[in-house]
Amino acid sequence: MLRVHNKYIWQLIRLFSLLAIVSGFILLGKGVSSALSVSGGTLSGSAYLSNDRSADSNTKVTYGNQNSVSFDNSSSNSSNIKITSGELSKSSKISGLDFGANEIWYDGGYGTQNITTGQLYPNVIKQTKDIGISILRYPGGIPSDTYHWQNAIGKQNSRTDNVVYQGQNVFLPSNFGPDEFGNLLRSTNSVGDITVNFGTGTAQEAANWVQYMTAPISNSWGQLRTKNGHPEPYNIPVWEIGNETQSLSGENYWRSGAVVSIGSNNYQCNSTDIHLCEYVYGGVTSFSNQKTLATNNSTAGNRSPNQVFYAEYPPIVSGSQVVFVNGIAWVKVNSLAGVSGNSHDYLLDNITGKITFGDGVNGAIVPNNATVSINYRSGPHDGFIQYYNLMKAADPKAKICSAYEAIDFIQLMGSTTPYDCLASHLYAGQIISTNSSASLFHNSLIQQSNNFGTVLKSEQSAINQYAGKRAKDINLAVTEYGVNALTYPYGQPNYHRSQDMALFVANSLRVMINAHIPIAEKHYLISYQNSAAPGYKTYVNSSTFSNNALIGGPGPNSILQPSAYVMQAYSKLLYSNLVNSNITNNPNTVFNGGSYPTLSSLATTDNQGNESMMIINFSEQKSVKTQVQPSINSYKTVKSWTLGSNNFLAYNTPIDPGVVGFVQKNSNLVNGKLVATFPPSSITVLQLSK
Repeated sequence: MLRVHNKYIWQLIRLFSLLAIVSGFILLGKGVSSALSVSGGTLSGSAYLSNDRSADSNTKVTYGNQNSVSFDNSSSNSSNIKITSGELSKSSKISGLDFGANEIWYDGGYGTQNITTGQLYPNVIKQTKDIGISILRYPGGIPSDTYHWQNAIGKQNSRTDNVVYQGQNVFLPSNFGPDEFGNLLRSTNSVGDITVNFGTGTAQEAANWVQYMTAPISNSWGQLRTKNGHPEPYNIPVWEIGNETQSLSGENYWRSGAVVSIGSNNYQCNSTDIHLCEYVYGGVTSFSNQKTLATNNSTAGNRSPNQVFYAEYPPIVSGSQVVFVNGIAWVKVNSLAGVSGNSHDYLLDNITGKITFGDGVNGAIVPNNATVSINYRSGPHDGFIQYYNLMKAADPKAKICSAYEAIDFIQLMGSTTPYDCLASHLYAGQIISTNSSASLFHNSLIQQSNNFGTVLKSEQSAINQYAGKRAKDINLAVTEYGVNALTYPYGQPNYHRSQDMALFVANSLRVMINAHIPIAEKHYLISYQNSAAPGYKTYVNSSTFSNNALIGGPGPNSILQPSAYVMQAYSKLLYSNLVNSNITNNPNTVFNGGSYPTLSSLATTDNQGNESMMIINFSEQKSVKTQVQPSINSYKTVKSWTLGSNNFLAYNTPIDPGVVGFVQKNSNLVNGKLVATFPPSSITVLQLSK
């Protein structure tokens, strides 16, 4: 049984699937060959690229019927591998919000919006609808904890820059703000999931945002929304308090300082995790010699008059600060008017952390390349409880999620302190090795996605154990899932666009649906894959992150990547009632580090008794012949859609947008049964009708 007193046990469960593949990565790092013959050429690191049109060579990767499922209608034909589906009476509904994605605020929604005109790209709207996206998360993961929403409303020329990522202190224009996001929701028939700023924000700021987005026109925030041209409230049913706030994530912001007090009454933390208590109850921390931020993406003085810097984590406890310029303490004054042009004085706004220096006439100018730093106490900061209470008061119907994904949080909240959901982030590929072959990477990702169910089960079990009667109303929301964007096989920097990534996404969604997860959001919707992003380069808009999207953008050149077709298969080709499915004599794929079943399946029905099944063949090289035996034997016809190409590393480009896509076929069943051969690295949906 899980014991919550060990705060790291859930991470151990999460890493369980990774440990089995460590030996394989190490061996490959020492030069063990893992070449593999495939139809598109020999796969051995970068050597494959010369044979891949999707990697911009001159040889086009093709797709066609030879890569789709094939049927044998002869009554004598059979296979010892059988896929069967369960009884209709055992069905359960698939959540309509399992087909979600993340949307990022900077660089025009990272390719969603024409920055020059401020308008959403029509083709992005159409593609998002075609995929079947039902929920979008905004303003991102990491970027959400430095995002002040009021900087991003109103006319574009009146908006204020926001910080993209605190680790690099980069400010970018707030062109894709809350109203642009709301327009995207309406245009795509989606609902919203908003992550509020816990790292550098306040509970009142979050509650005000709830009202701005959801309150009626009669509300003062609704009136402001109306003034900005958007009278109707937006549909935002889910709100998250911070992003990945658990201690080991590194996203601690004000909690990274030395502890001064926890909560408003110096609460005695009864957990071994101080950061957890700070997240739940709030508190005050202190910082020494912390570099300040300047809105010109620099931390240095530039001899500008009245130059402004900001403390990273306001508010500042009054009187606790000492501001240094090149290590020399300057003096806080209430006004710079009348002070000497050589006087080392500054103004301070304790609430915003804004530090303003002189212009050389009234107060000294900060010298060129000078470092401005500060000692201060940061706070008092609100905790989850304050956020929850104010946000619930703003919209009682809103589901408020914790972003502290740890069993300790569930235990500390117990059965009396309310929360509506727990945000869970499922990522694979956490072991980074530049020497990993694509084959090993493929195998390890499939194994890891199979084990996502173990992580979800452990979190749900803890909720059931500690939340008491409230447990039945607390859901897990997988608000990010994918593969570590900085991790890819040797010689395959565009791996995240590939057909193989589609296999991972398909299997991850299968696992989450079987775990009855009500919300699942892929990381992420669209990115600058086909041109450079206009913004300042940061960790979170690097080229590797750009590859990790359903739609390759920006909007004028946007194309669907294989993973987008997976989302479409789930949202448009499968039905809403989940039924049991089983594969007998399923062959195993064995690799350096473990094994997993070669086939996986998911079966669904509609209310008219038709059945739809998804079958995934994870084998890189081998077709697999199976006998499909649905829940009833009166089905007579089958329509099939197969997603695949002639290589599991293929992906789409603006030149060749159809390298990977659906191939559609029709056939008949014999005596209610079907013999089908599924091609390598493929995802096939079968629709069975009477």
